[in-house]
Amino acid sequence: ITPTPTEVASIDVGRISSGALPPNGIGYHTFQAQAKVAVYLLVHSTADLDTALAIYDFDAVAEAAGTEQTAEQLLLASEAQIITNNAAVGEPELYIFRPEESGTFTIVVGSLANTAGSYRLYLFDPQSVTVNTIDARVVGLADDDTRTFEVTSNGDLPVAAFVYPFASGDMQIALKDAAGNLIKTADAGTFGQFETIFINPAGTTRYQIEISEKEGLPLTIGYAIIALQDPLE
Repeated sequence: ITPTPTEVASIDVGRISSGALPPNGIGYHTFQAQAKVAVYLLVHSTADLDTALAIYDFDAVAEAAGTEQTAEQLLLASEAQIITNNAAVGEPELYIFRPEESGTFTIVVGSLANTAGSYRLYLFDPQSVTVNTIDARVVGLADDDTRTFEVTSNGDLPVAAFVYPFASGDMQIALKDAAGNLIKTADAGTFGQFETIFINPAGTTRYQIEISEKEGLPLTIGYAIIALQDPLE
């Protein structure tokens, strides 16, 4: 089946881009990123849409210009640098992208398993606060240190967290209810691995998000704590 593309859009960190996907469709978006600077990606989709996220290390629109290929044909014929499909149907896809070289990249959001619906693509970074960001910064964690954040969801919109280590180290994210009861954790158990976590609340809900250093070693991290504010149309 040949995917049906949506109109291409360019997106910057802190901005939002939206699309509607038919069954087995794709939406593609270009963005610029700096070498070794993390960009946090979040795709929020309607309840019946199963999405996958792919990143290509070139500008598909610019590469296709002046050729007989369309941008979507070029993408379909190329190998993605990153592909992620970690979330269930209707759950947000989260990924931290840190390119080795600066450039313009193409993000593809695709619908899987004959599902269809709408999505919003968000780009965040560890130093820019947006309307959807509770907190974002680069900080040092002392050995066995824990940082705690209080987050209230906007109705049933997702709450999420991204954490990226700037050196080899290991950390964990814990998501708890307002009383401090553990709901779930994110812990890849790998030195130098980023962590992400999210929850789709049933309604307006207060949470605690804890970021902890695990191995008794000082560590510098970048993080963003997210509570989405704009519902899908």
